[in-house]
Amino acid sequence: MKEMTFEETRMIQMEMLADFHDFCMKNNLRYFLDHGTLLGAVRHRGFIPWDDDIDVGMPRDDYNEFIKLAKSGYGNSVLLLPENSIYSYLKILDKRTKLIEFPGKFQNEIGVYLDVFPKDGVPDMSYKGYCLCNTVHFLTLCYWFNKVSIYKWRNSPNKLKQLAAFIGRFIMSDKLKYWPLNETNKLVEKYKFDRSPYVATVLANGLKNCVNRECFASFKSVKFEELTLNIPVGYHEYLTALYGDYLTPPPVNKQSKKHDNIAYWLEN
Repeated sequence: MKEMTFEETRMIQMEMLADFHDFCMKNNLRYFLDHGTLLGAVRHRGFIPWDDDIDVGMPRDDYNEFIKLAKSGYGNSVLLLPENSIYSYLKILDKRTKLIEFPGKFQNEIGVYLDVFPKDGVPDMSYKGYCLCNTVHFLTLCYWFNKVSIYKWRNSPNKLKQLAAFIGRFIMSDKLKYWPLNETNKLVEKYKFDRSPYVATVLANGLKNCVNRECFASFKSVKFEELTLNIPVGYHEYLTALYGDYLTPPPVNKQSKKHDNIAYWLEN
């Protein structure tokens, strides 16, 4: 296999983003650029120069419909569903590539990817919302423990981690292995995106990214590199919740790639 350059990885990500946009438009599905990709669109009109992934978001119902329609894949992409992944959200993988996450540690082989986060309803920004987000966060940690930590900690020099992994292997049967994911899905279904006063990416960041639903009442088109893509109409409030003074770049010593991975071209 030939290792991909940073520029080649970006080229594949742009192709995947264009295909995702076209698929959503064809099937009347709502989506928007999210997290660092949204920040890049607003602040840089494209990628944050040092960013190395693509994040998009979808209201939960659109997210579920997307999975239903695209389950067998489309174009050069294939879906990596949460139940087949170490993550509790959807990843779209490019079939022409292999991407190894955490090389030298816990090696997770996927492909160059887009992260797709479901946006869920939140009942309030106090007690109920706090309970929802923190319960989902706990379940997400349980899912990661079941999928990763049990196997990673077996050979840890930390005796407590070894013990946790030993006990975990006996407790987590095949049925219980997916319990955190199933419970998460039940919880988020209680609060519909279109009927809740607030919304958040409950699976990531919780109340930190919780904003008024009107921020996502509609979407506007902006340039992202050579593409024209969707961002939420209330992007300013949302980015402020995520990053504070988002228009000011971080200091140079923090302008670095955030993921530990290596990408390769697959041989034909």
